[in-house]
Amino acid sequence: MNPARRFCENNGMTAHPPSPVGILVGLRLAFVLAYPVLFLVSHAQSLPWLRTLLLPVAVALVAGPALMRGSVIAWGVFTAAAGISAAILVWPELGLWPPVLVTGIMACWFGASLLPGREPVLLGFARAIHVQLQSPLPEQAPAWLAGWTGVWAGFMAASCVVLAGLALTHSLVAWTLATLAIPLLSGALVVLEWVLRRRTFPPDAAMSLPVFLRSVARVYGPRRAG
Repeated sequence: MNPARRFCENNGMTAHPPSPVGILVGLRLAFVLAYPVLFLVSHAQSLPWLRTLLLPVAVALVAGPALMRGSVIAWGVFTAAAGISAAILVWPELGLWPPVLVTGIMACWFGASLLPGREPVLLGFARAIHVQLQSPLPEQAPAWLAGWTGVWAGFMAASCVVLAGLALTHSLVAWTLATLAIPLLSGALVVLEWVLRRRTFPPDAAMSLPVFLRSVARVYGPRRAG
């Protein structure tokens, strides 16, 4: 039996059918990649109705469970998204700005967690995963994870600046390519951190990338989905 499979079985991570949380995460990732393409198609084919649907669909995918629970905040965000979508019919360029807002919010989220007295985002992820797996967090991990939280803050801030510049100049094709590239680069950054961490912290070497991602989904999926 290979180490990754043994690790998975020892920690109760044997194969399971796709969970609702996993399906929702997959739909969210697919929509992130589809958004710029659909927006470009809506312009090229003169389909204003298509670009007006994009933002409400995005909010529904992110806040769907909260909407079904009747959350006032979630419905407020959805209503605002619907209003912005109506405005996009008149000012199509507004459709370029949601990815700018998302990357900006992510940059603030990662960056604010590095302030004194707060826990870095990635350290919170790691603590929850190690609690779930009933294994200790490596002693040097907090400094490592704080550093990588800073890397993510910088990456998201740079992405926000690039997308804002392209939105302001109405560079639709370049904006589409950049918006597609950012999630792919984010995935590459996740893989890079995982590779370097396995070399830096030997106890984590048995954790394969799929097991790591599944652990994050199991710990945070229900909370974020709800």
